[in-house]
Amino acid sequence: MNAAFCGDALLIEADRPVTTDAVLHLQIDALGDEATMSHPRVLVRLAAGAGLRLVVHYRGDDRAERFVNAVIDVDAGERSELQIYRLQEQGAKSFQIERIEAALAREARLVVRDASLGGSLARLDLRARLAGSGASAELTGLFLADGARHLDTQPRVEHAAGGTASVQDYRGIAAGRGRGVINSKVVVNEGAQKSVSRQTSRNLLLSPGAEIDTKPELEIRADDVQCNHGATTGQLDPAALFYLRSRGLDERAARSALTRAFAGAVFSRMDLEPFANAVHAEFDARLDRLLAEVA
Repeated sequence: MNAAFCGDALLIEADRPVTTDAVLHLQIDALGDEATMSHPRVLVRLAAGAGLRLVVHYRGDDRAERFVNAVIDVDAGERSELQIYRLQEQGAKSFQIERIEAALAREARLVVRDASLGGSLARLDLRARLAGSGASAELTGLFLADGARHLDTQPRVEHAAGGTASVQDYRGIAAGRGRGVINSKVVVNEGAQKSVSRQTSRNLLLSPGAEIDTKPELEIRADDVQCNHGATTGQLDPAALFYLRSRGLDERAARSALTRAFAGAVFSRMDLEPFANAVHAEFDARLDRLLAEVA
């Protein structure tokens, strides 16, 4: 559908190594008083040894219904590195479907820092194919599903060559009648020996009506690999709440401190300061509002 209706695509080509101050900021807005449908398509091509830091920021308002159907297609050459910082903060009436698909050549590296904080219903399909030996992918993310919001993340890494490595680390928070989904998968193809993979999904429920579904999967067709996965879903620790309240914090402040600490592991990986500040600001504002409603 995206290929049929995108109309035009944005091509980003990189042929130089990444530097600390080289950041490309791509902002995709869905704003206005009329209902809209859009199909943004971005093609990223990295030459051998090239590097790029790309911020992708989806913004929307609550004035009208939106449908955003986005695709980011990545072709990473040998020894290249792509860092994607993604912030999704669509409006309350927005529906977003997005696919990020990356093919990595020998010793190429993909890093994704994702924050899904907006939209009425949003889904991200994140696909990384480690096609060359020594390729690696590090996919981390955070979502906050409050109100009646439904946020769905589907990361998948395919180890198609030997000596490849991947990390998936996601944290989710749900409140009200919000629902979150994390369905992560790792596939190790036949012949992809010495592959190393780790999947982690940790989730926090702040309200009785909230729901989080998580299912890490491993599909292994090689016999010399190191792969593990784990998932947890629970509520704030009553003992920790009692301890903070015994030290003078009221219940709302104690719940806020523990929730921010839970998200801190993902925040600590957001090493691009402007992006981290934007995510922190939106996350803190939303958390303060929902904790006020709970109180």
